[in-house]
Amino acid sequence: MGAFKIVLEEVVLGSPDELGNPNAQRVCQELTRLFNLEDGMAQTIVQSMPIIILDGLDARTAGVVRDRLGDLARAGCRFTTTDHPSETIPRVNWPELPAIARVDPEPPAAVPLSAPHGFGCPNCGAALHLVLAPEGSRSAAALPPPPPLPPLK
Repeated sequence: MGAFKIVLEEVVLGSPDELGNPNAQRVCQELTRLFNLEDGMAQTIVQSMPIIILDGLDARTAGVVRDRLGDLARAGCRFTTTDHPSETIPRVNWPELPAIARVDPEPPAAVPLSAPHGFGCPNCGAALHLVLAPEGSRSAAALPPPPPLPPLK
């Protein structure tokens, strides 16, 4: 579990020409859709803002989920992603992690195509080939240590 959380801060006011705040209804609809909630639960969450909608996320997952909440922001919800302590803010306690917060683990770094056997130069990606040293040759362990680096200025 990570230290990051997503806090729904507020519903941004709509146009002054409209009665009430129509964004509240749009935010409820998006919460219902994105988190697979019943309308009543979405309304309770909107009325309880600020509220932690998700917590215990690692930084990568929090970033992915934040991007997935773009429609919620466009509907008029202002939210933040933070790792600051927030013991006084109410939170949604999910029986299981909602689908929107399930993020596949990051795949291992790809090996450069120029290194088919997995050994590549870290700078240019050129393939490195390992060969056995001829018998009787000096091994790297027998070489003297490299000269010390000059001090940093």
